[in-house]
Amino acid sequence: MKIIIPNDVISVPMSLKRNQQLWSGCGDMLFINHDVGKLAIKRTKVPKQVTHPRISQSAVALKRKAHSYQVERHFYKYHACELIPPCNTASYLGEGGANGMDYIVFRDFSSQGFVQVDKPSEEQIMAVIGWLAKFHAHFLQSPAEHVWEQGNYWHLETRPDEFKRMADGEVKQAASLLHHKIKNSYWHTWIHGDAKLANFAFNGEQALGFDFQYVGKGIGVSDLMLFITSVLDEQAQLLYADDYLKLYLDTLRVELLGKAASIDVAQLLSEWEALWPVVWADFYRFLLGWKPDHFKINKYMKFQTQIALQQGR
Repeated sequence: MKIIIPNDVISVPMSLKRNQQLWSGCGDMLFINHDVGKLAIKRTKVPKQVTHPRISQSAVALKRKAHSYQVERHFYKYHACELIPPCNTASYLGEGGANGMDYIVFRDFSSQGFVQVDKPSEEQIMAVIGWLAKFHAHFLQSPAEHVWEQGNYWHLETRPDEFKRMADGEVKQAASLLHHKIKNSYWHTWIHGDAKLANFAFNGEQALGFDFQYVGKGIGVSDLMLFITSVLDEQAQLLYADDYLKLYLDTLRVELLGKAASIDVAQLLSEWEALWPVVWADFYRFLLGWKPDHFKINKYMKFQTQIALQQGR
């Protein structure tokens, strides 16, 4: 069902700040009551000057952001409907444009009992891991058509500005090798690309994922790594991150049962497990160019990075 929203509602000026603002002045979320129920409208327009202290106003950065919204609209329109509970996504109802802004209309997931949390329970963490496994199993070996050729927002090819800012060292020297190990993985899927806690909501033991701006081809453990950085501090990562990796791989194994006989599940799991240190090192590379004192840089990330570097020697 496509919902038509009057232009006078869509065209409410972003400057009013009566709704939830998007990243760095790129639009907002407008929440309204409609005849069909509560709706959430994501309105986007990338400005000529992104209001962020660490984003260069380069053509690369602006083009990346503008394309991310195109990818998201395509994903919701054509692919989100393929996923079934408990791999929930925000319910897409339509899209359009008005006054130079693009918009997507969703059913407000709060009306379906889903809420966001700041500190997830163990059950909610496990729900997201299950969500990721189902998502990755569904899109396994899918071609990257109308999504990012390489998913996530931090990979090397889309971050030349940050790479230039990196200090010289082992990680910078190994950046290309780390990148190619991930990109050239035999087994690939579509990844969410920004699978942090803030992009999930919960209803009991079910998770709902949203914000698919960086969905595209990748390896599943990249999503898991980013999620872990958003829910576990340094000490918890040192204690539990490897256990969550095992849980994810075991859950993915179950999700792949009954899939095409051409899928060598053992080989897939082995390849992705071996790339676990590499995805941490690759994200560390991004952070070193983005914000080298970032709070996510910790002992576990550095430990995994050293493993990845040693593998490359």
